[in-house]
Amino acid sequence: MRIAFLSIETEEYQKKAEFINSTNIAYLMSYLEINFKDTLIFPLNENSLLPLAKPDIVCIYAPYSSTFNQVIETVTYIKETVNVPVIILGDHITYLPKTLPINADVGIIGEGEETLREVIQLVKDNNFNEKSLSEVAGIVFHSRGQKIITNNAQIIDKLDSLPLTRRFFYKMPGNWLPSLITGRGNPKKNIYSHNNIPIRLNSAERIINDLVDIMTFHPEKNIIPVRDHLFLHDINRFKNFIEIVEKTNLTKHLRLEINAQVEQLNDEVLYLLRHVLDTPQLNIYLSSPSEKIQKELKENPFSINSYKKVIDSCYKYNIKTKLFFLTGFIAETKEEASKNYWTVRSQYLNKFKDFKSELEVLIPKPGTEMWQKAAQKKLVNTDNFNWDNLNPTNLTNKSVLLSNVNSNETNLMIQSYKDLNKVVIKQSHLDSQRRKHIESMTEKISKIAEDLISDIGKIYDEMFYNMATKNYPDAPNITDYLR
Repeated sequence: MRIAFLSIETEEYQKKAEFINSTNIAYLMSYLEINFKDTLIFPLNENSLLPLAKPDIVCIYAPYSSTFNQVIETVTYIKETVNVPVIILGDHITYLPKTLPINADVGIIGEGEETLREVIQLVKDNNFNEKSLSEVAGIVFHSRGQKIITNNAQIIDKLDSLPLTRRFFYKMPGNWLPSLITGRGNPKKNIYSHNNIPIRLNSAERIINDLVDIMTFHPEKNIIPVRDHLFLHDINRFKNFIEIVEKTNLTKHLRLEINAQVEQLNDEVLYLLRHVLDTPQLNIYLSSPSEKIQKELKENPFSINSYKKVIDSCYKYNIKTKLFFLTGFIAETKEEASKNYWTVRSQYLNKFKDFKSELEVLIPKPGTEMWQKAAQKKLVNTDNFNWDNLNPTNLTNKSVLLSNVNSNETNLMIQSYKDLNKVVIKQSHLDSQRRKHIESMTEKISKIAEDLISDIGKIYDEMFYNMATKNYPDAPNITDYLR
């Protein structure tokens, strides 16, 4: 038997030429390889290779609703060329199982390893029929013109029981990026997130085994990205991990790029990240400095000074930081969005060489409370819906946004945050004397900005968003109003 895996990624990820979700696929393929010894399992990065590969089954991993138009087209292409069973996996089909394309055979709901094994076993046993499928938990399939959804499958409690990801798969054709997953579940519980997935963590020992595996198969990779937001979720596991790293002398070879929430970071954690793991970059998710937004997110309130303290500590330990801010909150107004930008610019820009920023847009995700609110407003549906309208990296006037900031204004904000990085890069090459002068001036400007923030907010709000409708390329410069 020959099983092919396709990954349907967003346009943004395709531009980066890397498969962000390659680790997710590798988990699935490794699990199948353990259970089907005589089966050839392989990934493909182009649909056109299917006729040459001659698979008996095609599994499509499609985590993003914004790419579901492409999924539908891919299923049609598979049926027209190789005409084999097609199985769809990922978040989209998990939360919207009734969107299973008419010519797709099965959708996997929830975690896929064991459920996918059961479905493939049916194909192998020539028992792939409606009666047998109805006995498999956690799937959706077609029967007599209707979509049948079976009972929920059990989640995997002990992640360490899963086989190690086969790094051999990363050597297959395509840009496979070796990365690390340390757990499953969502640490954030709010209307924008999937709140029904319990957090489960790999042990520190398992993480070490995964890292050794990556370094063995990919000695050329000197930086390993951790893809989830759970690496620092359990401080005891983190310290246990650090202890093992020091004992096994992995520090000479190990560098991790880590995602973190601001509340997970303190001086002790940052010290260990820098001096034990030699962390080259920390991706910090700050959501919003707005107290109203923090309340909406049900987060512990963090003042701008708390944010700044963490960034200052990163600077102290020489850890490069990339700050991810969010926009698109339901309660967000234009005034708040503009104030947040100026806050970021005035507070963080003085960390020239170690600062990067990026603005991410909150688009309703199926399975979240935000999706329900969008459905109530009739902004989304599952019948003849254009899934491209959920793409957070390509906003148009048809994009589904629930905030009071429209797509043109949001695009301009995204560009403004990117422009901050250009300023940082330019200023990082200045000589030290000039840099000190700029830092001093930045502090003065920041002080003035704090005193006049309400007036600046009004000026910015009026000009910035008026400019958005005229497609001006640049945001107004704060110094223009302070001269």
